[in-house]
Amino acid sequence: MATAQAGEMLGNKLIYLEAGSGAKQAVPLGMIQFISKNIEIPLLVGGGIIDLQEIQKAYNSGVDLVVIGMAFEKSINFFNK
Repeated sequence: MATAQAGEMLGNKLIYLEAGSGAKQAVPLGMIQFISKNIEIPLLVGGGIIDLQEIQKAYNSGVDLVVIGMAFEKSINFFNK
């Protein structure tokens, strides 16, 4: 959270939390909630998000934008499930 706040103070226009491409676990929801409540700039999250339920949980936790890659690459029908 301190790193996100420092980025905001330095003039960053957004904060991106990245678990890593193809990560086994996404960024913890508690971390997302804590950071989103303590910054004013948009919060993005990516890595380890493999289904629509995880996307919704991320949004419910305070994320402004969810980045997916590997899940969509593995299944072109990702959003049709």
